[in-house]
Amino acid sequence: MNNAWINGLCVLIINLGSGFVTRDIQLILQSVFEYKIMRWLVFFTICFTTTRDIYISLCMSLILVICFWHLFNFDSDFCVINEEQNFKSILTKIKFKLKKYLKLTRDTHMSKVIEQSRYRYMDS
Repeated sequence: MNNAWINGLCVLIINLGSGFVTRDIQLILQSVFEYKIMRWLVFFTICFTTTRDIYISLCMSLILVICFWHLFNFDSDFCVINEEQNFKSILTKIKFKLKKYLKLTRDTHMSKVIEQSRYRYMDS
């Protein structure tokens, strides 16, 4: 991957996450960002300031628009997520599988360490 893509994605995540930090948005800003073109312009501006490449910025902002406004939007005809499936349940499943994997990995590693220590004591 190109560094411009990685930088663009990182700054975009930071900027999108900062919206949760500042929830007190003035009424004027709310009325401006009711228009989808303004929100797309914010996506594009964030990507362009980071990448300094117009084509990568256009691609990244279009990908984000397709994902957020169509694929992950419950009101869209192209939504890929059922309304019954909320993100919390998906994250819970992922967290459970990750814990299970980490536990198996840790247990396997511990059993190898125990076996190696047994062989060391037997050799001496």
